[in-house]
Amino acid sequence: MGLFDKKFCDVCGEKIGLLGNRKLDDGNLCKDCAAKLSPWFSERRHSTVAEIKQQLDYREQNKAAAAAFRPTVNFGDDMKLYIDQMAGTFAVTRYTDFAKYNPDIIPIASVTSVAADVDEDRDEIYTQDAEGKNVSYNPPRYKYSYDFKIRINVNHPYFSEIEFKLNNRQPEDRMTELYHRYEQQALDLQRYLVPNLAPTLGGAVQGGSFGTGGFAAYTRAMRSFSGDVPIDFQIYGASESMMATCTHIEEPEFALLCDSCFFEFIPAEIPEKDIDGTKTLNIDQLEVGKEYEIVITNLSGFCRCRIKDVVKVLGYEAESPKITFAYRKSQLLDLAGDKITESMMDETIRRTGEELGVNIIDYAVYPNRDDSPSHY
Repeated sequence: MGLFDKKFCDVCGEKIGLLGNRKLDDGNLCKDCAAKLSPWFSERRHSTVAEIKQQLDYREQNKAAAAAFRPTVNFGDDMKLYIDQMAGTFAVTRYTDFAKYNPDIIPIASVTSVAADVDEDRDEIYTQDAEGKNVSYNPPRYKYSYDFKIRINVNHPYFSEIEFKLNNRQPEDRMTELYHRYEQQALDLQRYLVPNLAPTLGGAVQGGSFGTGGFAAYTRAMRSFSGDVPIDFQIYGASESMMATCTHIEEPEFALLCDSCFFEFIPAEIPEKDIDGTKTLNIDQLEVGKEYEIVITNLSGFCRCRIKDVVKVLGYEAESPKITFAYRKSQLLDLAGDKITESMMDETIRRTGEELGVNIIDYAVYPNRDDSPSHY
């Protein structure tokens, strides 16, 4: 057959117009039939006519499920993930007329894993020299933007992966409310789709968190996903420096990286008003069992920076102090000298939930100084 010979669709039998042919492994497919395939299907070129007909039969049957689909919760901006909790199904689409656009209605039970990736993009910011030419700052400065990508793996006869972008707007900083809103959406949709990740995980879950103090609540949340899979807490760090590394899987204990920055320590029992003029301690002067506020001088120019973290010294790993995170000084509740730490409050909330038989997902505490006496 010549290049411009007439071709007919091997599925519907209609004539295929110019540039309208979609090649199959053993035949031809018109663009109208191709448009009816699942948007997540990517193996059309390697599929046979019989396999395409089978999928189109499935897509026809899916119309009834799409018409009956009643989402109770959704995530995302443009492309959305809709979940019908009553039916135990979900769909990913940008359209709300489900009967018309026929999105794949997928059983939640078929989900094998959910991953959320954050893509960071940066563009350098320039200044101008005396001649009006663009030159770099010293050190260079950058403008950042972030995209949240969701990847859902499923057991399905016609596709195994669904990938979409959660956000329409791009956060420009990790510390913005917009960034944290998308971050929370990514976490929440994982909870809905895969309430227990243990069957799909091998090795250890990489926690990348302190695991103790105010972070204990997040450790418990992670365990609700991971089940019996051990957690590797990896590192203890901040924007100023990577300060310590986890010594054992499942234990949120960290050995200081003594060459990452210069460490100084202030005994935690010293009142804030007496800090100025206090002589700091070096790593060889620490006492096991005591708590200290960390002061760091890093290689980027931060000198004697009080990051407000308080750690407890557990012992030594070789010659490096082994620590665990205790609390942040800037997050103490102190209406009347009570000095309630995050970990104290978290433990109280946890026990309250257990006694009442309820699952407390989150909470907030603030001091009310308008009443007399003041209270939380």
